[in-house]
Amino acid sequence: MKQNFLYRFRLLHHYFLSRSKFDIHSPFVYKIFSEILKDKKDYAEYHTPIKKKSNKYTPLSKKDYRLLFRLSKYFKPKNILMLGSTDGKCASYLASGSPASFIISILDSIGLIAYPGMFDMVFVLDDLPGKVIPDYFSRVMQHIHNDSVLIFCNIHGSKEMHEVWNEIINNSSVTITIDLFKLGLVFCKEELTKEDFILRY
Repeated sequence: MKQNFLYRFRLLHHYFLSRSKFDIHSPFVYKIFSEILKDKKDYAEYHTPIKKKSNKYTPLSKKDYRLLFRLSKYFKPKNILMLGSTDGKCASYLASGSPASFIISILDSIGLIAYPGMFDMVFVLDDLPGKVIPDYFSRVMQHIHNDSVLIFCNIHGSKEMHEVWNEIINNSSVTITIDLFKLGLVFCKEELTKEDFILRY
C-alpha cells in the first residue's frame, strides 16, 4: 500500500514539474521533444504483429513501446545492448526502428565485463540481479561513446530505482537526462551543458 501511494505521489509530482516545449532552451532536447516525443505519425511498424512477449516486470504501455521504436528510428543505433532479463517486445520495437541494428542481451555484470565492444544504445531493465544498477551503470559507461543513448526502464517504479535515477542524474559524466516517468533517457555528450529535464509526451 505504501509503495502504491509513493508511486502515485511521484506520478503527480512528475505531472506538475514537467515542462512544455516553451521551457526547453536546449536545442538538442528540443529536437528530441518535437521530433520524437511529439511525433504523432502512425507508422506501419506500429501495426506489425509482435509475437514476442514482454517481460512480466516491464511496466510499459503501447505508447512507451512505440516511443522505443521512434527513438531507435531517430538515432539509428548499430549496436544495441539490452541489460537485464530479456524482453522480446522491447527488442522487437527497437529492432523495427533500426532494422540494420545488432541487439545483444546481457543479464549480469560478468557478461558485460566480458563484452569488448561499444554500444550506440543501451536499454536497462529494472530487474537486474541484486538490484545493483549503479554498479552496472559504471560498467556500461565503459562501453558507450559520446553519441550513445541510454534508456532506463521504470525509473520511479520502486524506491531503489528512484534512488538510482537520482544517482545517475548526479553522475559527473552525465550531461543530459530526460525524465519521462516510466522511461529515463541519459546522454553523456561532452559538448552539452549539464541539464535535467522532466517532460510529458
